[in-house]
Amino acid sequence: RAGRRVEVRRPRRGDKVDLVDMAARNARTAADAELARLERRGEAPGVKELTTLLGLPEPAWRVEGYDVSNLMGRHTVASIVSFEGGRPKKSDYRTMRIRDLDKPDDFYSMHQALVRRFTGRLAEGLPEPDLLLIDGGKGQVSSARAALAEVDVRIPIVGLAKREETLVTEDGRELRLPLTHPALRLLVHVRDEAHRVAVGSNRRGRGKAATRSLLDAVPGIGPKRRDALLA
Repeated sequence: RAGRRVEVRRPRRGDKVDLVDMAARNARTAADAELARLERRGEAPGVKELTTLLGLPEPAWRVEGYDVSNLMGRHTVASIVSFEGGRPKKSDYRTMRIRDLDKPDDFYSMHQALVRRFTGRLAEGLPEPDLLLIDGGKGQVSSARAALAEVDVRIPIVGLAKREETLVTEDGRELRLPLTHPALRLLVHVRDEAHRVAVGSNRRGRGKAATRSLLDAVPGIGPKRRDALLA
């Protein structure tokens, strides 16, 4: 734009460092304000495109993503992450341990996670989403749809298969979008967050279980002292 060679310098000390920091803060504040304005108008990045792509009756304002993590069928954990207006709402993230499972079964795990999400305390404590994102393909989407039917809940579902980032709709259609497509970028963000939360919870659970079993083998340490040491 200057029409001539431009040199860019990055100050590392002195007053100019403070100026750069102030400019960064101003830019961040301006970006947050612009995103908030778009959210109020329902035009947050990816939301409009996702709503149109899936033909949803209402804007996909609140999207919940689900993932399952396990280690050889043990310590199976399901994660729920929530996005509003295309941005994470971490206060509404949840994890749950999958019950009555002694071998890997992603379909059973997803089914249980969704049934528990829409019954009991989770149903009362979390707002109802506009769209559910399931990590997986046709099988996982089918399992999710059966779980919602079981609890009489009607919410649109879409799957995101890691193979070539393929979208799977409720009626079994597969959609492949450019990686730069705003709707796909939003869904990948939700999927990756759900995966991160599930894996993190799984690792913490495995670590506690391993420590617990080690302490159980130490002579002189009973259940109370073991629990105190773990705490």
